[in-house]
Amino acid sequence: MKLIIAVLLGILLIGCDTYRTYDYHILNSSDSTIILLYKLGRDYGQDTIPPHSDFLICTLPTNNGKVDLQDKIITRYFDTMIIKYNNNVELKKDIYKRENWEYNIKDKEKNIYTLKIRNND
Repeated sequence: MKLIIAVLLGILLIGCDTYRTYDYHILNSSDSTIILLYKLGRDYGQDTIPPHSDFLICTLPTNNGKVDLQDKIITRYFDTMIIKYNNNVELKKDIYKRENWEYNIKDKEKNIYTLKIRNND
């Protein structure tokens, strides 16, 4: 009986989706410092991203596995996201469009979105 319970529990665990996350990165490949402003739930954030650096905005949990959020990439979790150059000029690139974000899966557990900023974006 114990063997049957162990086998059934093993099958159940194999069939369940494991804990996964969404990582949001900004890769600043420009020569300028970038200012990131965002609202995530009740929290407001403001960060400065130096030139030629990779910045992790946040890691968010999900139970839906390896799923590309497509056009809901920002609006699913963030209420607002604004990216400006240090001189207070907003980016020309539409950060709300999925085509501007690179999507990767790492170690079958992380959904990684990266927005690459170049000079004159």
